[in-house]
Amino acid sequence: MVYIGDHVWIENYATIQAPLYDTTQIASDTAVGAYCHVGHDSLIRQGVTLAAHCSLGGFVTVGRGANFGTGVRVHQRCAIGAWAMIGAGAVVVRHIAPAVTVIGVPAQMLSVNREGLQRASYDQNTISTISEMYLSDGASPTEPRFVHELELFYADIDRWGRACGVIPEWKCGLAPRVSLGEE
Repeated sequence: MVYIGDHVWIENYATIQAPLYDTTQIASDTAVGAYCHVGHDSLIRQGVTLAAHCSLGGFVTVGRGANFGTGVRVHQRCAIGAWAMIGAGAVVVRHIAPAVTVIGVPAQMLSVNREGLQRASYDQNTISTISEMYLSDGASPTEPRFVHELELFYADIDRWGRACGVIPEWKCGLAPRVSLGEE
């Protein structure tokens, strides 16, 4: 089944592929630009923007509020974290952590997406803490909403690993898996 939420803007010639196994979902308040392709069994959370000519492979998960520039390509089974910014023309071949800006072929981290975090109503102290988390090799985040988004991101990675019969290696390449205070 294909599920499309409320207030979703889908432009000309966009394609949304039917699922092979479960559901292809596009949550509310999302924009899908002209000539975009959303692959089978993908999950796009609320408030995502896909500019024109983006292509998402099958089993891709996109976190809330992520923003894709024109012509972005995402390899199958990749997880894109909440409030990530993917620069125009980037090719994503591995998981992208929440709240970062990536560019290039293959996509590499440029910076923390401070603008996205501000739009998500994070205060400057929390944004600075999140920036330090990525720079300090594993500092623990404490802001409950961001911790929740990290938990969703890790669950998405594990979900696709179970779907294909393997648990994928943590391949974000941007920061190690941070402690969520459970250890």
